[in-house]
Amino acid sequence: MKIKKIFLFFIQIACLYSLSFAEPKKIDSRNYQQLTNFIQELSSDFYAKEIGKVVGKDSEGNYNYPIYKITYTNSDFKKENKNNKHYLFLCGMHGNEPAPVFAVKQIIQEINNGKIKIPNHVKIDFIYIINPYGFERNYRYNSKHFDANRDLLTQESQEIKILTQATSDKYDLVIDFHEAACDGTFFYAYSQKGKKYSKEILSYLESKNVKLENEYIDVILRVKQGLLYSAFYAQWYMKLKNSCTTGMYYNDRKIPLVFTVETPKRAAFTERCKTIQLIFEKVINP
Repeated sequence: MKIKKIFLFFIQIACLYSLSFAEPKKIDSRNYQQLTNFIQELSSDFYAKEIGKVVGKDSEGNYNYPIYKITYTNSDFKKENKNNKHYLFLCGMHGNEPAPVFAVKQIIQEINNGKIKIPNHVKIDFIYIINPYGFERNYRYNSKHFDANRDLLTQESQEIKILTQATSDKYDLVIDFHEAACDGTFFYAYSQKGKKYSKEILSYLESKNVKLENEYIDVILRVKQGLLYSAFYAQWYMKLKNSCTTGMYYNDRKIPLVFTVETPKRAAFTERCKTIQLIFEKVINP
């Protein structure tokens, strides 16, 4: 009986392993080329550049996904102005977290048509989309079946090499938009300054009736009133395992304000997108 239980246990492990790394299929509602066509229609206030390609082959055949860096500056932006701010917004790191991708697209389009006004002293970089392979398949991981958001130290994935090479500027703020299996929105903050600033944004979200998370636990760290503070010891622990997220990576580069934003997958899709837009507008026009 004991041998039978052990045998069944290993069968279960094998099944879980095969499921985890089963090659994902494209899904009808995710066409990467169609989704990115809007980039060609942006005005001269935007500079859109293909910063690299994720190439390879899977059961669907060859794939070749361009990753884009979309930069917005208006004509009044002056490089020499000491009050200028340069912001970086990331989306699409995990392919099964779609709200940030669609929300950022809408934000860019609304800047383009004048619905969202950007102050003259602000320049913005968007990286669109970090993990196109995963996005088109609703798959968390990249084409090599690992989490690119743990690869900022070793940089073995094409996506992360492209990302880090394209974002070497000295930014004033970086936000990486994600989604989590929780009921409310929350921020990861990586410094005391970031902790204070995120509380201001979270207070603003509450005033707009956005539900904040209070229960989510990451290893041993628990979210309180929409804030998860990743203290130095938590970052040190991850690096011991040769793992590093975008938040840790940009914080290590001494960027003053770095956040990972998690919107709740349990909320309606439109609600998640709206929350992302509220965060963006508050950051741009504090």
